[in-house]
Amino acid sequence: MKDFSNLQINQLIVHRVFKRSDTGEIVQPEYSLNPIELDESKKRVIRERLVSALGKNSKSLEMDIIRKDNGSTIDLISRLYNCSKGSFTDISKEIAYKLAMAQTLSRIPDCALFIITGTHSNDNIPFSCI
Repeated sequence: MKDFSNLQINQLIVHRVFKRSDTGEIVQPEYSLNPIELDESKKRVIRERLVSALGKNSKSLEMDIIRKDNGSTIDLISRLYNCSKGSFTDISKEIAYKLAMAQTLSRIPDCALFIITGTHSNDNIPFSCI
């Protein structure tokens, strides 16, 4: 797993993604208008949870990305690094809509989608977390 020392949170936004309608139609996500401003205590809680969920002692899995073309989710994620608040919000909305499109089963429940960017390690390597 990754080295999460010196983990810094730069931006965080939360959107709501809903399960499909009874007829199988996509329900428009509820988008946040701006990233959430976090004080140090809230950043600390998020850092602790990320390290717990993704750190060396977790049971998280690494994955291979198949679709890497323009407009893919990984392409959108890569555009999140070092972007303005406005761009971050717009790109995060695209990611939320892609999740709504991908969840084709009506048994998948509504969810809150957290999108976080920041840096980690002593080299301040950028990361994103969805």
